[in-house]
Amino acid sequence: MLDTLSCNFITGNKVLFGPGKLGQLGDQTLSGSRALVVTTGGKSAKANGHLDRTLAELDRAGVSHVLFDRIEPNPLRQTVNDGGWLARNEG
Repeated sequence: MLDTLSCNFITGNKVLFGPGKLGQLGDQTLSGSRALVVTTGGKSAKANGHLDRTLAELDRAGVSHVLFDRIEPNPLRQTVNDGGWLARNEG
């Protein structure tokens, strides 16, 4: 059994995965200056501080962001359309 799993995975996009990787987000050269952060309406990302940490790392990287936190299991067409409109309107 592996105690820790950490890797960098690069295809057209770079994926950081593993313990401590969230803290490295702000050090990355990101391809854009604006991000749409998409999450569920659940509370765990907020309660555990991961959402705030992610937004802080984007700030540190100089990337502005907007949050869409209304994704439900098996998203409805309206939810997907709402997210698309938010992305379009926010640039």
